[in-house]
Amino acid sequence: MSYQSAIDQLSAMVPELYTKPGQARRKFSLDEIGILLAALDNPHRSFPSVLIAGTNGKGSTASTLASILKESKLRTGLYTSPHLSRPNERIRIDGAEIEDNDFAAPETDAAAARRVAERCRALLAQAGIVHAASRTGATLTVSIGVGTCVPGQAADWMAFLDSVDRRLYRAKDSGRDRIESDA
Repeated sequence: MSYQSAIDQLSAMVPELYTKPGQARRKFSLDEIGILLAALDNPHRSFPSVLIAGTNGKGSTASTLASILKESKLRTGLYTSPHLSRPNERIRIDGAEIEDNDFAAPETDAAAARRVAERCRALLAQAGIVHAASRTGATLTVSIGVGTCVPGQAADWMAFLDSVDRRLYRAKDSGRDRIESDA
């Protein structure tokens, strides 16, 4: 996959990176991010990290701190948002912007995608979120359709999305709280 293919696909799928005029940007709450991180086995807890929050100055503060740590011979990773020119600017390892090929390289197979879906479903069940309006149960459940593809290699994105959507409806039709995938 080429760098430009990855950027085009990401822009089409991630409103934070690209929105059409008048289109609202999707913002995630900390609860949603927490569930996602837990489903990915909390990767942020596997190494020392710093989160910088506030209204102004987060990017310059983070960049300065990363520079100090790097000069202290520590390995650093830095993610900032938004980018000025290229999305690669957001991700820096030891001060160096991530390469185009590294930005576009990750690929997830169907089995790994299913494992993430299973962890998400288990965490949601564990949370026991009350769903008072439900006719089928007292707590919130999730049905998930899972699919994978490599951006730039899929001939038709709409066909891919339709296939995942069909899996979602198969999961729902099978009794709710189910996962349908190729794995």
